[in-house]
Amino acid sequence: MDRWGIWIWLSGLALGLGGEARAQTLRGEAAFPEVLRPLNRPADEAARWLEPFLEPGGTLSVVQNHILVRASKANVEKLRQVLAGLDRPAPRFQVRLRQAKGGWNVEGLARDGETAILRSANASLLVRPRKVATGMRLEILVAPERDGESARPLAVVQGQLGRWLPAGDGLEVRVEVQ
Repeated sequence: MDRWGIWIWLSGLALGLGGEARAQTLRGEAAFPEVLRPLNRPADEAARWLEPFLEPGGTLSVVQNHILVRASKANVEKLRQVLAGLDRPAPRFQVRLRQAKGGWNVEGLARDGETAILRSANASLLVRPRKVATGMRLEILVAPERDGESARPLAVVQGQLGRWLPAGDGLEVRVEVQ
């Protein structure tokens, strides 16, 4: 479905499947349908951020990475401001792995919460960094060698950014914010 198709579908949903164009009222104000689209995060995650700011009687629905809001104009504007403040690009990390025994190093970039593949002549690893209160948490997996195989967990490391941390079996990892 193209962009206009989504808009028409969402508009029809907002007006009610029965075709009524009458707006519901919330605390004396007309409820208007609005479509919000987060740019840097999935819509379901962004909708969870917005729920605490939704007025009583308002509704949020997620459809194809769009958030359909039915609320007063004032509340919709507040939700837009909250979304603009929270919908920031995920931090990018420089991830470095080294193994003392094999003498190999591998490095690459990965976004917060996303999986990246790091390859060297000796290894293909999947890494998934996540910023946490104490610094960072990094999951390291061995990439599958053939189609249909699953990645094997290798280590989970948690610690301060910018320091070499042991990950077991002679493997060390260092993660820095890019």
